[in-house]
Order: sequence, then C-alpha cells, then structure tokens
Amino acid sequence: MSIGMWLGLIVGALALWLLVGAVRASQREKAFVAAMAAAGLRVTQHVVGIDQKTGVGIDEVSGKICLITADGKNLPTRLFPYDDLFSAELIEDGMSLMMASRSSFPHPGEKGSWVNSAANSARVLELRLVVSRTTAPPLSLTFLNAQTPKNSRQYTDKAASARRWFSLMNVIIDQANRNEEERMARRAAVNTPAAPPVPLGAVADEIKKLGELMSSGLLTEEEFAEQKAKLLGDTDYEARAAARRLSFGNRTGRPS
Repeated sequence: MSIGMWLGLIVGALALWLLVGAVRASQREKAFVAAMAAAGLRVTQHVVGIDQKTGVGIDEVSGKICLITADGKNLPTRLFPYDDLFSAELIEDGMSLMMASRSSFPHPGEKGSWVNSAANSARVLELRLVVSRTTAPPLSLTFLNAQTPKNSRQYTDKAASARRWFSLMNVIIDQANRNEEERMARRAAVNTPAAPPVPLGAVADEIKKLGELMSSGLLTEEEFAEQKAKLLGDTDYEARAAARRLSFGNRTGRPS
C-alpha cells in the first residue's frame, strides 16, 4: 500500500472520528436541554460545558435558572429563581478574571473588565456559579479544558462565549441586588413611625414655607418634593426616595 493511500486512510479515519464526536456532542446537548425542560424550565438560552459534564439554562420569561451536573448518564437538575444566584466568577488556570456577587462590596472585574493573564496559552477556562440557600457545591462550567494558544481561533471563540455567559449572570445578579434594595426600602418605609396628623391649614403653611426656601435656593427641588410628600403622607414617594438614597450609598460606599 502506497504512502498516499495510508495518508488517505488516516485522514478519512480522523474525519470519521471528528464526525462521530460532533454527533455525540449534539445528542448530549439535546439531552441536557430535555432534562431542563423536564424540570419545568422554558429554556430560552442554554450552554453545555466542553466536557459535557455541566450545563446551564435560563428562562428569561419566568426568571429562573437551571443547573445540571452530570452523574454518569443521569442529569440531575437544580431549578431556582434569579434571586438565588449568589455569585459568578470567570476563572482561567486558577486566576480570577471577572467576578460578580450578591454583595454590596465591589470585586475586581465585577463590572465586566477583563483581568488579563500574562500567559501565552491557557488550559482551563471555567465559569463558577454559587447558589444561595443550598449545600450543593458550586457549579463549574468548562469552556476550555486543553492547553490552547491565546492567539488561536479556538481560544478567541471560547473566551468570547465565556465572557458572554458571565455577562448574562452579571445582569441577573445586578437585577437581584436592585430587587433587594427596593424590598429593604419598602420595609424601612413601613417601619418608619407615622407622624401625628397635622391640621390642613398648618400643612398649607408649611408647604408655603418650603416653597419659599426652594425659591431662595436653600432647598433643591428634590428636597422640596420629599418634604412636601412627608407633610402630605405620600408613603409611596418616601419609599422611592429611600430606595434612591440606599442605591446611592451602595455606589459611593457611604452609609445611606
């Protein structure tokens, strides 16, 4: 048998092996999606790790996430609301590149900045997710599991996919933080003792005085509106104002 024939057989065998691998990966991915659907998730977006051992699905309509960590052929699921996602961290060869969490304290890379590694190649690129109110270990979704040059197309594609999924988790965590701030503001407004009723004439006089203070520049329009709302007993406005103060305090690091 000539060298050309041997080369042809080798190339053909390699192509067949790649085709079989692609078919198996596709079937495995379909199995992950089916398991998520069986758990009650209306899958709008999903991803399966390159090792086909873990998967993540989200339902953007109901605000739920489904995590899968394969146990052999079994695909046990964990289904939970967005608010239960505690943290997301993108890790490359043990180095944290990006992180977001349900904490009011910032983390390096939390807002989406990419912490560059000096290495010319990477072996493992994974997204680690931690869920609140569970004893289950974090889920590690693997995007890369073999030494890969960073100037290669494979690394570029996998890194882009990893960043995209981190960004999705970051948006979910950010929304959960805002939801919690609003709940805290509503509780604070409800727990604030109500002021004793003020005669209507006195209220009008006080509002007039506030207007004069605003006209003279001693009060801003927002301060005037807030004080007026207090006089009129507008608890909805007070709740919104408390939420704004709390949000501002978290962003600046100052107590609200």
